[in-house]
Formats: sequence, structure tokens, C-alpha cells
Amino acid sequence: CPAGTYNTLTGKVQLSDCVTCPAGAYCPLGSTNYSQCPAGTYNTLTGKVQLSDCVTCPAGAYCPLGSTNYSQCPAGTYN
Repeated sequence: CPAGTYNTLTGKVQLSDCVTCPAGAYCPLGSTNYSQCPAGTYNTLTGKVQLSDCVTCPAGAYCPLGSTNYSQCPAGTYN
């Protein structure tokens, strides 16, 4: 499958069998599954292709594994 897509099934023969990589993840060329953005990063868009497409979580926010956006730290806390 092209970069930005993946396919978990074997024996597929068409490009349309490839699934777009979801937000919060990236899919290099030939992916058999998507890779989640690591904790501390996020990705708001689908079809991303490499780890560097995951954006560093800003100060005052947190980003668990596979985040599609950052979350502000609760009132009375910081980072």
C-alpha cells in the first residue's frame, strides 16, 4: 500500500484495498497496520506517512498515545 495507507489483510490485489491512515497515527509505505503517534505528540489529519508528522504537544497541554489533538492541563495544574 502507498504511504499514508495500510492493509491488515493478506491476498489483496487492488489499491482500493488500502485503508487511509487515521488521525493520531502514521503509515509508512507498505504498512500492514497504522502506528500511533507516541505519547507527547499528536496528529489532527488522516493519511500521514512518518513519525515526524506527529506534532510535539505544546506547553500547558498533554497528549496520550495516539492523540488526535492536544488537551489543556486541568485548572490548578501545569506542565
